[in-house]
Amino acid sequence: MKKSKRPVPQIITRIPRRQMTRSEWNQIVTLELLQIWETLLSPEEHQATRATDNDGGFAPPSVEQKLDDLILNQAQTLGWRIVFSDLVLKRFNKWESQENGPRLFEELGRSFAKSTKIFQQKLKPPLDPDLRQFRTETVTELRVLLRNIKNVFSVKRRAPGQQEILATFETLASNDSFPHLRANLAVWLDYLGEDVALRSFSSGSRISPAALFDSWLGWCQNRDAESLRQAISELPNSAQDQRSTKL
Repeated sequence: MKKSKRPVPQIITRIPRRQMTRSEWNQIVTLELLQIWETLLSPEEHQATRATDNDGGFAPPSVEQKLDDLILNQAQTLGWRIVFSDLVLKRFNKWESQENGPRLFEELGRSFAKSTKIFQQKLKPPLDPDLRQFRTETVTELRVLLRNIKNVFSVKRRAPGQQEILATFETLASNDSFPHLRANLAVWLDYLGEDVALRSFSSGSRISPAALFDSWLGWCQNRDAESLRQAISELPNSAQDQRSTKL
């Protein structure tokens, strides 16, 4: 697989943290693949590209290669879940008859092996280029949410228990006003169940929404929160600003 000149967004970070049907997986993974793939095509390739045929083929060949490279790239973090996509299965069908098919499937196996190591926390996941924007937007949500939680408990004039804090967090974060927190609510609750950050906040201590986010993400990725924050700060402002960059 050709090395990326820049990291592409990781679909795994855009998957809702909830149980989904195969149809839902197919829809999300396929849509995300197509959207990212389109950003990798040159204007000439956009013009020359025709719709997929029944076997998942595209023209010209350079367009197919970029899609195949993207599939192999995403399989490193999505793992076997990438096979939920009908688009991916059609490409696998095409690989079976291609001369470079064996090499592509060998590369796929290595991608699956890497994703398994990441899942087993034997290997750290790569940083998604969208993390900087995600961090900024989530910290903004946390700032409002923590203020609301503080207001709830200030009225009660007593220090709440951990379960009460979790229940209040869950209720407030389920609102449409907090799309990032709501999408990752189950993970936030798991993290907060092991952490005393909200207890300290509700008892009157100051807590930084940014520090809370960094601690949560470090917990999710088994990384040091401060080094993770520094790494995110070095990412580009937005991966979407680099649509013409090639894999």
